Amino acid sequence: MNADEIITMLTDIQNSYGSEIFFKPSKLEKALSEIHMGKMETALLTSILIKHMFEIYTIIALDDSNRLDALSDIISAEFNMERQIARHIIFTLSSLMRKTDNAHYYANGNKLIIYGCGSVDRIKSIRGADCDNWPDLLENWTIEKITSVEIKEGIRGLLPEAFLDCYNIESIILPDTLTDIGENAFDGCISLKSICLPKNVKTKQISFYRCSSLITAKLPSGIEIIDNLAFDHCSSLESLEIPKTVTSIGDYAFYGCSSLRAIIIPKGITSIGMHAFHNCASLESISIPDTVNEIGDNAFEGCESLKTIKIPVVISNIKHRVFYKCHALKHVILPDCVMIIGNQAFSECTSLEAIRLPIGLSSIDYMAFNGCTALKTIEMPENVKQIGDKAFSNCSSLEYVDLKLSIASIGSRAFEHCSSLKTIELPDTVTDVYPDAFIHCESLESIVVPQDMDLKIIGCQDIQIIKKEEP
Repeated sequence: MNADEIITMLTDIQNSYGSEIFFKPSKLEKALSEIHMGKMETALLTSILIKHMFEIYTIIALDDSNRLDALSDIISAEFNMERQIARHIIFTLSSLMRKTDNAHYYANGNKLIIYGCGSVDRIKSIRGADCDNWPDLLENWTIEKITSVEIKEGIRGLLPEAFLDCYNIESIILPDTLTDIGENAFDGCISLKSICLPKNVKTKQISFYRCSSLITAKLPSGIEIIDNLAFDHCSSLESLEIPKTVTSIGDYAFYGCSSLRAIIIPKGITSIGMHAFHNCASLESISIPDTVNEIGDNAFEGCESLKTIKIPVVISNIKHRVFYKCHALKHVILPDCVMIIGNQAFSECTSLEAIRLPIGLSSIDYMAFNGCTALKTIEMPENVKQIGDKAFSNCSSLEYVDLKLSIASIGSRAFEHCSSLKTIELPDTVTDVYPDAFIHCESLESIVVPQDMDLKIIGCQDIQIIKKEEP
């Protein structure tokens, strides 16, 4: 047989019996015998394919041209054929193997090589017998021995949970042919250190949940959502460039990324979810574009290194605990459209010395500025009607509060433990002041109240209640 006849014969087998025939040597002789060939050719090719099947797998998996040449010489000598014909047999067979719709696995030491044209299923379920070179593997081989994965060109997809909880895998090389990545494909890869997603990936959402050793990740353009929990507890992640195609950052997206120092949120993003950057303890700066119209509860809670923040111009509600325990936060710029500062929004921001409250503000809610121990002065805008319970409690450096003619109520313990506050004047619009509003204000000497107010105060010794003079 010449080279062209061998290629034609192998193609006929491929078309008649499907790709699996090349991965089950026991079926080869039957398949070959049904092709119109002489007995000599059937026996010859059966011998070649069975005897050298695993070496051919190795050549495919490793893309090893030297081994291809060496095997061509061996087959040429063993079967008394021209070297070029032997090479055609190997090359044609390997080409057909690559075109199978299945992913195939080859274990090489601590490395797993995946090739074919299909999609990769759950790696954790692979056993030695699933690998093309299984006769060469030790009896005690398990997938847990694998520390690196290389996926060859041709593989098109990763099925959901493909690498889920593969605890020992440190590196994964992905091919440019990869277009689809299923949900939770990399979740729990606690040893994975870096990942570069190919530019052709069309998947809109990517997740690296609990990849605690991940230092760098490169995301392709085309991703639209940083999904809920996407980088949750990636505690080694130092930096990330978010593609311009992303429109939202989900809940808990970067929760616990304690090594993340800086991140740029591109224009086009419209929302930042709840707890999105919670406990990003190393985050020093973040730029939020004016396209963002919603920042969820606890979004930056525990970002204890964050020093400055500018809120987008369309945000009207600083939500629950958004900047809670941001101990280094010193500069805050709020747009005038903000109407509500929510529960504990800036609580325990211990470096915050001053803040300009927006003119549209109407309500300062429960513990909004509790524990802001460096805060010295507060000037209320003219639209604020309500100061909530404990709103400024434990602001131990607060010396001056300017209350405007819009204030109607001051909640329970609103200024508790404001130990530097010496005097305060209540405007004529105030109708409701809790008796314990100024409890434990040790330096408070006097409160100036409207003529018609009968103010009762508890928890302050030797305080003087002064009635305003009639105009």
